[in-house]
Amino acid sequence: QRPTTLAMTSVAALAAGRGLDFFSSCDVACKKVLRLLRADFAQASLRALRRSIGLHVELLYDLPLQTLNDRLKKFPFVDPTPFDELLTEIVEALYGWLENVMKLYWLPEVVEQIVKLRENGSIDEDAIELLARFDYQIPLKLRELQLMVRPFMEVRSAHHVDGVDAIVSELVRVLLTVHQVLNAWDTTLIADLKTFANADAQMQAAALAKLCSTMELSDFEVRFRLNRIDPKCYPLTNGFIDAICQHLVDFRHRRLLLGPPTLALEHGARQSFGEDVPGPEAVPGLPEARVEALEWWCQQGFLDYAPSRVLAAGLLRHLQLEKLHADPWVAEMLPRVMETLFGLQISREAFLDRFLLQCGGYTARGNIEVPAGRGLHLLTNVYRSAESMLVFLRRWGDLVKAVEEEEAQDNADSFRKRSVKRASKFKMKTFLETIKESGHSVEDVVNLLEGAEPIPEQVLKVSVSEKRYRIDEEMQRRFELLTSQHLDGIQQLQQGDRDLGPYIDLDVLDEGKVKAAWKGLFRPDCHHLFNPEVMRAALETYAISDSEGEDEDEDLVQQVELGTNDDISDFFGFKLVSAPQELLDESCTSMLMKFLKSDGAITSRRAVDGMPKLPWCVGSDPRNTLVMDVPDYQGWIAPFHCVLFKPKVQQKRVCLVPLHGESGSTSIILPKYQPLQVRDGDRLVCQDLVFELRIKPDLEKHSSKLSVLTASGACYESPGHGFHMGKGQVSRQQDFQPHFPEAKMVLTENVQDIAQVHVAFHYDEPMDRWTVVDHSPSPMGALLALKTGVAYPLSVGMRVLLGPLLLEVGLDVPKESD
Repeated sequence: QRPTTLAMTSVAALAAGRGLDFFSSCDVACKKVLRLLRADFAQASLRALRRSIGLHVELLYDLPLQTLNDRLKKFPFVDPTPFDELLTEIVEALYGWLENVMKLYWLPEVVEQIVKLRENGSIDEDAIELLARFDYQIPLKLRELQLMVRPFMEVRSAHHVDGVDAIVSELVRVLLTVHQVLNAWDTTLIADLKTFANADAQMQAAALAKLCSTMELSDFEVRFRLNRIDPKCYPLTNGFIDAICQHLVDFRHRRLLLGPPTLALEHGARQSFGEDVPGPEAVPGLPEARVEALEWWCQQGFLDYAPSRVLAAGLLRHLQLEKLHADPWVAEMLPRVMETLFGLQISREAFLDRFLLQCGGYTARGNIEVPAGRGLHLLTNVYRSAESMLVFLRRWGDLVKAVEEEEAQDNADSFRKRSVKRASKFKMKTFLETIKESGHSVEDVVNLLEGAEPIPEQVLKVSVSEKRYRIDEEMQRRFELLTSQHLDGIQQLQQGDRDLGPYIDLDVLDEGKVKAAWKGLFRPDCHHLFNPEVMRAALETYAISDSEGEDEDEDLVQQVELGTNDDISDFFGFKLVSAPQELLDESCTSMLMKFLKSDGAITSRRAVDGMPKLPWCVGSDPRNTLVMDVPDYQGWIAPFHCVLFKPKVQQKRVCLVPLHGESGSTSIILPKYQPLQVRDGDRLVCQDLVFELRIKPDLEKHSSKLSVLTASGACYESPGHGFHMGKGQVSRQQDFQPHFPEAKMVLTENVQDIAQVHVAFHYDEPMDRWTVVDHSPSPMGALLALKTGVAYPLSVGMRVLLGPLLLEVGLDVPKESD
């Protein structure tokens, strides 16, 4: 969701979705690049590359390209074709390189090609460079662009276009930045490929681990991609892949300190022609500042992610301990700015790569220059850190206030009643009068087109701003805020997504309970259980009521959804389903367990005094909203385990974002015989088997295709209607078991406790939605493993495995007697 605010419309060239109507082919090419970068963002691979390239391409599209498009189309003597063709060629070259490097099987393909080159006896380094080199010379093409606009820059020419030199200058600068970013990434990838090519047998595991670290692959993605390599070309054992994953831990930590390949460029370093990409050591003081910031992060108990407001409170608390008491304005604005910029949570990488970059770039007292990224020294120079945070707030504070005011106005307008009126009848007379309002006849237009009459001077002299066009730091910050470039985390819930709950707990081995759950509505062709009250209501004859919904069944409303004016924060909570026996004993000192063990306990605002409204932080640290003070389970529950919040797109639902990384675990238990929507990048755990889902949309047909990846390198392409997975070649439908698609993904490895029909995937074509239905007999036969930093919507009755605790989502809706 892009925040839009009228208070920031001084960025006059910001497109706001207008598009390049003068450069139509370039418009298609830019959108294709942005669509490619956003398509698989739920995956971990090359996320830094996606963010860096996406920032600059979106900046290019929204600011200089849009401004040049809007300026040139006003002059009738400008032909857009040469500009459009050249710019499209540049963007298409960028798309081709990204598509090659980001494809799923790029790593197996380049490894196989390097092994074949090595078998020939000599390693051709030029051939290795071709595997990842971006060989399109953008700077040379920019020379052609400058020659194209030179006739319009002549002041005394009749074809002079005022201000085009400044616009093209900014366009060239942004394209050169894109070229430098691409050069930094392809140089790093090529260096890693050469390291692997020259490595001996003992160093090949470390070399491959370094390449996987640069590509930011998760352990699952490493195993899947390496197992795709042809064993005849390069045989890999499970032990060798395990060794690569062990090396990955060290390389990830090293990459965390060094940052992405573009780190030095972002901090002002320049790369000369023919030289290597400058590393962090090329920026004096930057490595030391990053090490110190990371040390402070760890001292605060943060792991992979931290709640933004808790991080801001930690910064203020650190200054307070050093006898520096923050101004009330600083204490109020720092949490607000951090949450608006980075979202409810901020990752460790974003803290080091983006927030640290904002701390600096000013002249301190005593005329001391503080470079960008080197102003936050919380352990060695707390006074400089306080000054840097103050400068940071002065830069972003007013912009954040403008966004908050605009969002508050939008929220207020959303509650106003909008009357829908019938469309008026078409009137030809009014239509013709509208056409003639310009005062020109058809003959006038023909004469202008044929050149019989000169074009009026006021048409040729287009009014322009007296200020020279320039993308300065202020405009850059406004653009980044408007386009949400710094938001950290992935929100997959869309406004049109339906809540498929509430869910019920069901023992599929008890045929009597299964029959009772159908409530007499079972049909052999039903794909899943459904809410019987909703089903019966759907079968009723539709009738318009004058009471605006007051005649609805009150019990149904309480079970399915809240009232129009109810806030989900007041009713949402967790109930305890099960826990390890030592936590249920009376000797357990946990305050949370003592509360949850009581009858009917739910962690809602109505039941717990002092609970604030959402968002809530959950974890073992005392700074959390809901403190999980569970003893002897510190490896299961992280200090800051997850965040619960209300998504803006659906205010009546709650989403959960894990923050723990590898230091904790959070899973959703798939409900038996009931549908749960799955999305791209979701990870499914069935006993000892792990699967990752890939959903590729087809925008032209409004459809999508589902693929299931396994750690062993297999990839199952789903038929259009869906499929089921399980062991054995034959699957039979049992009594009162929902229908499952005939196509089957047969599981052959680690099939202990795997049923013939373990889970089934169904495709809902009208909604373009994929759902999974659990058919396994085990209570935890199928889990949805939640990824760190990704928001997952919750539903009533859904069961969540939070560390050692099995909790159920509930609504503490008051009864009529209350």
